[in-house]
Amino acid sequence: MDKKRLIVGILFAVGVVAVCVFGNTVTEVAAILILALIAQHEMLGALRSGGHHPMAWPGYVFAGMLVPTMWFGGAEALWALFIVVIGAGFTVRVFSRQLTTTDLLSSFLPLIYPLPLFSVMIQAAWIGEPAGRTILLCGIAFASLTDVFAYFTGCAFGKHKLCPELSPKKTVEGAVGGFLGSMLIGGVLYGLQFVWGAAYPWWAYVGCAPFCSIAGQIGDLSASAIKREMAIKDYGKIFPGHGGVLDRFDSILFAVPVAYIFFRFVLL
Repeated sequence: MDKKRLIVGILFAVGVVAVCVFGNTVTEVAAILILALIAQHEMLGALRSGGHHPMAWPGYVFAGMLVPTMWFGGAEALWALFIVVIGAGFTVRVFSRQLTTTDLLSSFLPLIYPLPLFSVMIQAAWIGEPAGRTILLCGIAFASLTDVFAYFTGCAFGKHKLCPELSPKKTVEGAVGGFLGSMLIGGVLYGLQFVWGAAYPWWAYVGCAPFCSIAGQIGDLSASAIKREMAIKDYGKIFPGHGGVLDRFDSILFAVPVAYIFFRFVLL
C-alpha cells in the first residue's frame, strides 16, 4: 500500500469518525447528501466514458429531493419520488427525437445505484441516537477495515484469485482475512461504544460484522464490474490514491444497509 494512499485513507477515516461521533444529525445528513451528489456526477461520467448518453437531471432531481422527501414523507414518499422521476423520464423519451431508450435506461442507473443506498444512510442518521450513529459507524468501520485486513492478509497469504476478471489482486485468502478481521473490529466497537452513548450487547457488533463484511466485499466487486464495462480505472479523483466518492464508498454503500437492517429489525 503506497504512502499517499495510506495517509489519505487515515485522514478519510478520521474525518468520517469525527462526523459520526462528534457531529449531529444535521451534519451527518448534509455530509451524506453532498457525497450523494458527487457520486451522481461520477456515475454520469462513467456512463459517458462507456459510450452512453444519459440525461443528467433524473439523478440530480432524485438526489436533490432525498432530504425534503424523506423529511416530510418518510421512506414511503421516497418510493413515490422514484416513480415520479421514472415517469417524467419516459415522458421526455416519448416526445424526444434524440433520446434513445438505451440513453433513457442509462439515465435511470443512478436511481438504482448509488443514490438509494445513500438514502439508507440518511434514514439511519434520522433514526435517533445512539442507534443512528451506531449503524453508520458499524457499516463504515466493518466495510473499510475489511478492505484493510483483506489487503494485508492477501499480501501475506494470497494464492487463489477471488474474482480475477473484476479485481485481479483480490484473493480468497484476503476475503477470509477481511471477514475474520471484521469480527475483531466488532469487539473493538463494543468496547468503545460508550464514546457515542450506545450500550448494545457484544454479540450485536460481532454478529453484525460478518454480514457487513460480505456485503462490503460484494459492493467493492460490483463497483469494479461497472468500471470494467465502462473502461475506466477510477470514478473520480477527489481522494488522491483512492479515486472518487464511489471508489471510496463502494463497499460502505452495501454495508450500511445491512447494518441498518440488523440493528433496526433485530435489535430495535
